[in-house]
Amino acid sequence: MTEPYKIIEVKESVFADNDREAARLRTQLKQDRTFLLNLMSSPGSGKTTTLLRTLEALKDELRIGVMEADIDSDVDAKTIADAGVKSIQLHTGGMCHLDASMTEQGLKEIGTKDLDLVVLENVMNPTNIGAIFRSAAALGMDAVLLTTAGSDPLYRRASRVSMGNVFLIPWTYLPESGDWTQLLRDLGFRTVAMALHNDSVRLDDPRLAAEEKLAIVMGTEGDGLAPSTIASCDYTVRIPMYHGVDSLNVAAASAVAFYELGLPPLNEKED
Repeated sequence: MTEPYKIIEVKESVFADNDREAARLRTQLKQDRTFLLNLMSSPGSGKTTTLLRTLEALKDELRIGVMEADIDSDVDAKTIADAGVKSIQLHTGGMCHLDASMTEQGLKEIGTKDLDLVVLENVMNPTNIGAIFRSAAALGMDAVLLTTAGSDPLYRRASRVSMGNVFLIPWTYLPESGDWTQLLRDLGFRTVAMALHNDSVRLDDPRLAAEEKLAIVMGTEGDGLAPSTIASCDYTVRIPMYHGVDSLNVAAASAVAFYELGLPPLNEKED
């Protein structure tokens, strides 16, 4: 019996061209006596902080350059440049990875013949921002406020993950200078820092439910909220968990917090 479809044997990996380009780049870097380090981890896990400390320790011994990859932001490249290290920004045009061709473009721009070490700090993934916006819209949040160092909600990936809710729920950026927690307090909000501290109260603490207006403050993956931000908030709150698990992904944690603190009264009809 003849099958109603064809079987095509793929004799070469779809990444073959990229692999050949990468091999050529490695050869060129070896000839230039330059070591390329690709530094990758989840957003907010401390890559830039680790990199800054490494640069401080090595910059007098090695000639170092840094290529910062991001979908659109240039915050990290400016941070590295302010530390006195040669840096460039690579914008990936909406993709959450760099291929060999993109890497080569960056290496040509930064130059390798006068560098001993080049660090590629890889792209920030805006998936969490999109997921937070989707949860915020679904679970009764009135608006989302962002710091300028985070992902742009209008990145293609963020808006797609949000299922378009970045265009539904109001959002804006917090001021870069000044105490924005006090600004929220002046507007009648009590601020809730989601953090694991000895003095954290449970998310279901009745005092939170009694507050008329709450602003839920979430930190980045890995590092979480800055100690100064936690100290300036009215409450420090944790999500009670089982089996010794001490934290959740920020997108998952936000959904839990939004559900608990933004849940409408039982007699309020859902839209």
